[in-house]
Amino acid sequence: MNHTFGEAVLVARGFSHGLVVMAMLLLVWTTAVFAQDAPFVLRVIEADATAFPTVRLTVYTADEGFAPLGDPTQFRLRENGVPIESLLFEQVPYGIDALIVLDANDQLDEVDEANGVTRQQKVAAALQDYVNIQYDAETDRLSLMVPAEEEADEADEPAVYGRFLLDHASDGDEIVAAVANYEGSLPALTPLDEMLEEAIARQAAGERNRFRPILLLTDGADLGEQLRFRMLTRLAREAEVPLYVGILGQTADFTEVTNSNELSGSTNGETLHVPQPDALTPLWARWQRQSVAWQISYQSELRAEGEILLSASLGAGEETAVSAEPVQAVFEVILEQPTVEIVLDDTDIVREGSAPDSPLATLLPDSLLVPVQV
Repeated sequence: MNHTFGEAVLVARGFSHGLVVMAMLLLVWTTAVFAQDAPFVLRVIEADATAFPTVRLTVYTADEGFAPLGDPTQFRLRENGVPIESLLFEQVPYGIDALIVLDANDQLDEVDEANGVTRQQKVAAALQDYVNIQYDAETDRLSLMVPAEEEADEADEPAVYGRFLLDHASDGDEIVAAVANYEGSLPALTPLDEMLEEAIARQAAGERNRFRPILLLTDGADLGEQLRFRMLTRLAREAEVPLYVGILGQTADFTEVTNSNELSGSTNGETLHVPQPDALTPLWARWQRQSVAWQISYQSELRAEGEILLSASLGAGEETAVSAEPVQAVFEVILEQPTVEIVLDDTDIVREGSAPDSPLATLLPDSLLVPVQV
């Protein structure tokens, strides 16, 4: 499946060798190709030429399991077709947009052990671990969907099956409290199919260059009757949204695991059995790895006006095991005449002679250095 992304415009000014440089990013595009076509997806997040001739390119990478590229030396850059040999790499925080769908049915307040801890309390404890260890409040955002309690007010309004307890939340305490204090009606069956469809549509409308997973937390008992697997997985793949399933409860039988894998497996997600809160720790760690992006910087050797084509790719022939469809950014560099300004302080300029009537030509000092700023 192919996706083409739209324009982004960047105007930058900086000083270089006495010339004012204007660099404009006219177009960023890429084709996203999944598993069978290329192991990695590569997209330009941002191109920064404000310090030209230093150019910085921030890129999103994801393999078929949505894991980011581990070795940055696999990047290849070309400027107007010429390979750039000297590249600097840095991982920068970029964040994720995660959405948790809570199948809040009558099993949510079930107690599986003698300690009296309910499944709802375990979910709250798992989220507490997440915000304590992995969550970055500066860049990460988390939404939480539960079954809607009320129907639409107007007859002509579309039906809504899920409601957001949290909507792109960044506050860790708010995230944990939303689950811990939830007091829904807990029906025998939730409209889970419709909720997931709404959740996928929500994530599909998000920023495509951010990791946008959906985690379904459910007892899993009725997924086979509740879900239209083929439709949901198709929508998720088209939106590049991985579906993860956490099966709550002390046991997870063959049917529950099989149904959960049908949802997660074809979207490059994962199924986890969650008898205790720490069962989600590996997933939180994976999400944390997705929240950083690679920033590549280099010194441009170009000093002439005109259009600059910057091409980024992964791998080169048989040199590496990774590859991805190349991405391109087009810059226009305009060189303007420098502005020269004489910079003088408030000190008086004094020239002296040996006599009151000394000729001007004999006064000292006979020359003066004047600072000039370009």
